[in-house]
Amino acid sequence: MGSLRVVFDTNVLVSAVGFGGKPWDCLVLAFVGDVEMVTAEAAIEEFERVLGYDRLPFTETEREQYPALIREEATVVDPTHSV
Repeated sequence: MGSLRVVFDTNVLVSAVGFGGKPWDCLVLAFVGDVEMVTAEAAIEEFERVLGYDRLPFTETEREQYPALIREEATVVDPTHSV
């Protein structure tokens, strides 16, 4: 696991899997272990909701698999303060 911890919020996750670019590059860095992906369960739950929007091009399988993969790979924290 990389020594650099990077927080992935819902916007970064949706952009990564839906549109690629720099967010995708960051996600790849996390999956290959160059950085440590950090997120909160609330962000993953929001990610699941957003994947279900009709205007986004995700299949039912993707809507199930992407959040599961994030939960497996990320360090999921329980923040005590909300910003």
